[in-house]
Amino acid sequence: SMAARLPGVQRAAAALLLELAHADGEFSAQEQAHIHAALERHFGLDHATATELLALADAERREAVDHFQFTRVVKEQY
Repeated sequence: SMAARLPGVQRAAAALLLELAHADGEFSAQEQAHIHAALERHFGLDHATATELLALADAERREAVDHFQFTRVVKEQY
């Protein structure tokens, strides 16, 4: 997939945005659309790639023990 080939910092940033959005126990369609648009705009992604990135980042977020793996990548690569 195209999203799997994106730089790790993009997956990490998406995972952290998703974690923040889920922090209150809700993840609304409006929050999802806002994150999707931000990823498209900030990383220059097309709609399909941003959708793939969100799905990949969400899977990684769900499997993560903590947020350090994501924050470390963002700190080192951004």
